[in-house]
Amino acid sequence: MRAFIAAEIPENIREQFKELLRRGKKLRIPGAQWVCAKNMHITLKFLGEITPEQRALTEKIMARCARETGPLTLKINGTGTFPPKGRPRVLFASLEENIRLKKLAERIENRLAFLPLKNDHGFKPHLTLCRFKDGSAAENRINAIAAVRAKFTINKIGLFLSILTPRGPQHSRLFETSL
Repeated sequence: MRAFIAAEIPENIREQFKELLRRGKKLRIPGAQWVCAKNMHITLKFLGEITPEQRALTEKIMARCARETGPLTLKINGTGTFPPKGRPRVLFASLEENIRLKKLAERIENRLAFLPLKNDHGFKPHLTLCRFKDGSAAENRINAIAAVRAKFTINKIGLFLSILTPRGPQHSRLFETSL
């Protein structure tokens, strides 16, 4: 199963993003695939394909890391792109640096290091808004998207199943633990 560990955003913040995503879709950027607000999350660790045994161990590690962290207050402070220069492939809402969130992601990463999991590109907390097939079409138009600015608390993290479909990824929560 293809899985990842993430924190879901509160419903009131998700509602604010629904309007931003509607405005983005109206820009009609060729090759743009806007995310569904219900799928918005803060990825702490992408796992890739895991076995049932790895899932069970991951859930135990997540619960321990969550207990050591406690609830987190986060701030959305603008937008950015991956890569940061040149043709954008991803447009995201950025999060203000939060040492405790970073430490949570590091704990999870370090404790799962012995598993043969897919290596990602390091931890950069964000909320993906859109993916671009050809970033050149988006370069001059994404500035028209005003960012949501908000402060919120996350109290839980989850293990999510991710199924890729032609209409975009479908996520479902497999496990949840309180911070």
